[in-house]
This record gives sequence, C-alpha cells and structure tokens, in this order.
Amino acid sequence: MKPEQLEIERLRREVTKLKAERDILAIKLTVQAASGIMNAWAFLHCGITARRR
Repeated sequence: MKPEQLEIERLRREVTKLKAERDILAIKLTVQAASGIMNAWAFLHCGITARRR
C-alpha cells in the first residue's frame, strides 16, 4: 500500500474509535441526567410526604 493509503486507513480507524467514545459519553450523560431527575423527584416526593404527616 502507498503511504497515503496507510494514513487514510489509520485515520478511518481513529474516527471509528472516536465515534464509539462519543457514543459512550452520550449514554453516560443520559444515565446521569436520568439519575438526577429521579433524585430530584425522590427529594420532592419525600418533602411533600413529610409535610403531610
């Protein structure tokens, strides 16, 4: 293979790796956001329940 072709293949592998990392981070952020929403709901629900008693 020519050096240019080798470089293109290396860059394609790097792009594939970076896209996978991006997708993993997006999933992680989604899970953290959902966790934060659930924590906020639990806090509000417990606060409301405690006031009713």
